[in-house]
Amino acid sequence: MLFKTKEELMEAVQDHSIRHARREYYVTESSKTKWKVLCKHSTEGHVKCNPSYGIKHVIQNVKDQTGYDVPYQKAWYSLKMAREIVYGTWESSVKKLPAYLGAIQKYNPGTIVEWKHKGFQASTGKYVMGYVFWAFKPCIDGSSSVEMLLV
Repeated sequence: MLFKTKEELMEAVQDHSIRHARREYYVTESSKTKWKVLCKHSTEGHVKCNPSYGIKHVIQNVKDQTGYDVPYQKAWYSLKMAREIVYGTWESSVKKLPAYLGAIQKYNPGTIVEWKHKGFQASTGKYVMGYVFWAFKPCIDGSSSVEMLLV
């Protein structure tokens, strides 16, 4: 749909929200040429409350609230976006990891952290991390008193 003015768009969204969708919304971005809204009660809330909230739950929830059968791909995409909003992306999590593990080492002296890097991948143009391992000092100390038992 194309609208001649921003006001026309706003009226259409409000009308649709009241007549058909029966959903509250809020404005996330507004300028002279842009008006972005999101549903107040979206998938994000379900993901926060229940991390195992799945695609079948999204499909059923949309069906129950709106009567609309949402395609699997759209449900998957909305769940992916909701998880990224709630938990962040993989990339943002990996960027936070060094600071997090540094804080663990600072406040838990003797904690061991080892990184395994795969290196730069020319095909993707990105640096790839293999894995990270850490062991807390109390766990290391506690395991020294454990006897090895072979059965």
